[in-house]
Amino acid sequence: MFRRMVKRRILKTFDEVSAGNYQAVIDRFGPDPAHWFAGDHTLGGSRDNLADIETWYARWARLLPDLKFDVTDVLVSGSPRSTAVVVEWVQTGETPGVGPYFNTGVHLIKLRWGRTVSQRVHCDTAAFSEFLRRLRDSGVPEAVAAPIGTPPPPRPDLHRNAG
Repeated sequence: MFRRMVKRRILKTFDEVSAGNYQAVIDRFGPDPAHWFAGDHTLGGSRDNLADIETWYARWARLLPDLKFDVTDVLVSGSPRSTAVVVEWVQTGETPGVGPYFNTGVHLIKLRWGRTVSQRVHCDTAAFSEFLRRLRDSGVPEAVAAPIGTPPPPRPDLHRNAG
């Protein structure tokens, strides 16, 4: 019963986001939140306070105003005190002057007593970076702005020791 309730709530939140209500996600965070998004780009990196998370979602809404989620699977485990949720999804959208957007990925969410403790978003970062490049080329400077919060660490030079 508990897992079914969590799944319903998660699906409702993704539906809210698809309708443009990003506040639905922000309102679910607890007092010591952690938010991370994959990639080395304007939305990449981590945030560890609600103010940065709110700023991040405001940027997300400006860059992807027509984003829609199609949730393909939700897995829930644990108890109300420590709940793990995996959400698999497909994202689509259309931005005038830029064209269509498509991505796939997963959210890894940890809940405590129904509040989000952490949220990690893994997606096709190449597809997302390509969309951001098209946004930049269409005249949207925020598409290449510095990340909000802590930027991702630099990538290691994998060829450094190649010989």
